[in-house]
Formats: sequence, C-alpha cells, structure tokens
Amino acid sequence: MFGFRADGTQVKVDPISKIVPYIMVTRNDACQLARRDVECEGMDAFIKEQREKGLNFNYMHILIAAFVRTFVEKPKLNRFTIGGRIYQRNALQLSITLKESLNEDAPDITIKMRFTGQESIFEVKEKVDANIKQAFEDASKNNKSTGLASALTIVPHFMIRGVVGFIKLLDRWGLLPRSILDVSPFHTSIYLTNLKSIKGDAVYHHLYNFGTTGIFAAMGKEHIQPVVDLDGNIVTRKIMGLNFTLDERFCDGFYFLKAIRLIKSYIADPNKLSEHLDIDPIESKKERRKRLKKIAKEEKKKQKEAKKQNKKNSK
Repeated sequence: MFGFRADGTQVKVDPISKIVPYIMVTRNDACQLARRDVECEGMDAFIKEQREKGLNFNYMHILIAAFVRTFVEKPKLNRFTIGGRIYQRNALQLSITLKESLNEDAPDITIKMRFTGQESIFEVKEKVDANIKQAFEDASKNNKSTGLASALTIVPHFMIRGVVGFIKLLDRWGLLPRSILDVSPFHTSIYLTNLKSIKGDAVYHHLYNFGTTGIFAAMGKEHIQPVVDLDGNIVTRKIMGLNFTLDERFCDGFYFLKAIRLIKSYIADPNKLSEHLDIDPIESKKERRKRLKKIAKEEKKKQKEAKKQNKKNSK
C-alpha cells in the first residue's frame, strides 16, 4: 500500500511517464505490437554442436536464455505498471503454458520459473528442463498455479467475479500476499507462448489486465522464406516468427527496440550466452553504489597499510 509492494520497488520517473498510466489505464490500452523474423541458422548450428556433445537443446531453450540475459542488460524491461505507479520488479521470472499432450482435449499446464539472471545458456536449459519434467510428473495432480486457480474457483460461479475483483483490488493496493504472487503466472517478468510446439505460427497475444505482466512473447513454427542477403542476392533461409506484445507505460519504444535487437543478436549466436555472469542483476543502483563505495574504502585502507609497511621496512 502507498507504493510499497512485496514484488517490486516503486521507481521515480519523469512527469510524462508518471501521467501516462492515468491516461492509458489498462495494459491493452497501452500495448505495442512488434514482429521479428528470426533466422534459424545460428540456433541450428549451436543445437548441432551441442548434440554432438550429448546435450539436446531446442529453440525454446535458446530463446529463454536470450530473454534472461537481455533482462539483465536492459533492466527497465523488468518493470511493471499497476495502480498508476511504475515498479522495478524484485525478481526475474518467466511463465509458459504447455499442453499436457498434443490432443485437443489435453489440459494446459502453466509453469512459472525464477532466474537470477546470472545463468549461462546451459544453466537455463537445466532449469527449464527440470521445471517441465516436474510439471509433467505432477500433471495428474494440481501444480501450484493450477492449485491457485482451483482454490479461486471453488466458490459458486456467480461469486467468482467478486473473488477475482477482490484479488485485483488487493493487487492494485499492494496487499496481495507473497504466497499468491510467487505462484501466480500473471505476476511475471515475461510470458512466453511456444506455438512452434503445436506447429502454429506466432501470434500477437493479448496482455492480461490481471497481474503485472507487461511483456508477452510468442514463438512460431519455422518456415522457409526468400530473403535478400547483404550482397543483394535473393536466397532462402529458415525463418521463425517471434512476436511481442508490450506495455509501453513503463518503458518507451526506443528502449524496447534496442532490447529486441539484443535478443536477436543472442539468437543469431547462442554461444554469446555460454558464460555464467558474476554480477547481481537484481542489485539496485543504490545497492551498487554502496557496494562499490565499500570496495573503494577497503582498497584505500589496504593502500595506507601498505605504505605504512613500506615505511617500516625502509627504516
């Protein structure tokens, strides 16, 4: 309440950015649509190289790793707007929805994963595979997200709207318990839908006005398409559609476009994601200044001690 939330820290913004959430009240008022055709050559080469080493990567592994790294380098992406305020999210999270099987009547399984942002592409793959495996093992039971939905709909149908409305009100005022925030797939940094897995093309998915998710990405099935290369020749390439729906209230279009270019660069060469990062991506500017100040102070102290020691030795 009053700008304090369990899942984010309110940020100061310029006057225009501050008033925009009151002009565009819902996420779908403020959504931007962006499509990028991604060449698959770099991903295919990486997948082939890793398969020879005994590791089975797929496009979704690479895409998620690219998202995780980009959110570190472009931290404004990990913001959200709610109740007219803009917040920096306290964690890096990604939600996906999978079909239990390729059957029309198969139920959906929703998974929410948490990352530090320091993970290499290999660590991302390991985490994604572990979460998916666990979700399918629990398919006969309710996982946390499904269990939450079941709990909310246990009341009669005519009361569900009131229950959901009450939860939205709590969320707006920052009073939603952390136990719900941690399992809700709608309170996440980015939501990914993998339409390639069901042989579908990428779509522009709507943003949910429930929760805090301001970025929705959709990856589609790859296809062969003629393109013009750098020499002006028409050649055929394997292309995958990658669509984004973005809430422009917490981040301007220029920042989004630069972030999307960065994502594309990682997809073109996944080897860039091979190294584990040693920085803390969730560290605030204030915390970073405090840490660097402490390091500088310790370094200065060491230098003074070294000078004293040198004087003693010279005597």
